[in-house]
Amino acid sequence: MACQHPNCSYPIHSICVHHCHWSLCEKHIDEHKRSLTVEFEELLQDLIEPADQLSNIVDKTKNSLTLEHQKQLDCLKQTYEKQINEIEQQLTNLSEIQDQRNNISKQLSKIQANEILLTHDDFQKIEFLTKEITQFMKSSKDKEENKVNLQPKRSKFTKCPLTTLNVYGLALSHNVRLCCPKKKNSTFISSSL
Repeated sequence: MACQHPNCSYPIHSICVHHCHWSLCEKHIDEHKRSLTVEFEELLQDLIEPADQLSNIVDKTKNSLTLEHQKQLDCLKQTYEKQINEIEQQLTNLSEIQDQRNNISKQLSKIQANEILLTHDDFQKIEFLTKEITQFMKSSKDKEENKVNLQPKRSKFTKCPLTTLNVYGLALSHNVRLCCPKKKNSTFISSSL
């Protein structure tokens, strides 16, 4: 039998078993192996460039997410430090108010023991202290109302809206499974939309 390469009549040396199953002579089988190797290297090179591009995209995305994560952590840390400073200031103010109250209580004990006389200034101290406490309570309440809630909110839905078609633009052609309106406490499909 002769080599299957065009214009070759040399005897068959071997068969390309793993590729084209041609029966080729020694010269053409070596040439065929070299051409397959070159073709494979070219395909591999064509694969390397998109893989490198994909790797770069993934690395950029990861770096971007890391930077965003750090920014959010920094913002959260600043918010935390600001709130802690406000609370520490409130504690300092509260401590001062308690000290003033204790001083007034000691003064009341002296007044009751007839060691000192009650004056108009004593009443003004109590009025001032009462105003401070009221103002302190009001500012604390306002801050509590304006506090950022970091807890996830629960859904207020009690009935799944996906019990009929034409909700959210869904038609019969979309092949969407609808919730059964008779089931109670079922998991809403709408949560997966």
